[in-house]
Amino acid sequence: MFTAPARKLANALANALIFADTKAADHRQHLAAVRVRVRTNTFDAMATDAYIIGHGRAGGSSPGDTWTALLPVSELKQAATALKRSKGEASVDFDGTAVTFIVGDSKYLVTGIDGAERFDAIESLFPALMNYEASPGYLVIDPDITARLGKLKDYDSANTVVDAHRPHALILGLNPDPSSPAVGAFGPDFRLLIAARRAKYTPNELAYAGWNSWEP
Repeated sequence: MFTAPARKLANALANALIFADTKAADHRQHLAAVRVRVRTNTFDAMATDAYIIGHGRAGGSSPGDTWTALLPVSELKQAATALKRSKGEASVDFDGTAVTFIVGDSKYLVTGIDGAERFDAIESLFPALMNYEASPGYLVIDPDITARLGKLKDYDSANTVVDAHRPHALILGLNPDPSSPAVGAFGPDFRLLIAARRAKYTPNELAYAGWNSWEP
């Protein structure tokens, strides 16, 4: 069983939920779901609408658990809401069929669906390293995409005085390869990949992002 502060789990799970495509449940159900995974002391959650990939993680503790599950968005919303509201610890466990979220005195059982393996190829789209200083230009995105990015929140900020006065910013940088998607970061534990149009200019601000590795 994986255990971590509930709001850190919310940062990973609730923010990933933003980028799932709930309208795709009938024909591409993996787009209307979130892949959740535990690798010993790290929980991570990934979702995509085939345009943006959202991938969050949370550090915690477990007895060496390693598992992966694909969970439908419609069944995850209650668990995500409970995690956002909790100020204590929460746990996540997988029995091979369903994932149980334990938040306070409540349990939320979410049965997995087929298709988790599809996310192996999706995750491989993220570059292993990102050199922001070599970014070839600005990211140009539509207003509806901007609105979704604006839904990202740091649910754990209330627990840390420093974070309360210095909220996370969303950083976007283009991949040095002009045919590759843009890479984004929201704080240290949430990343995005965005299929984007380009504009010629290299913003100096991206040189300070420094988010050059991801080890879920």
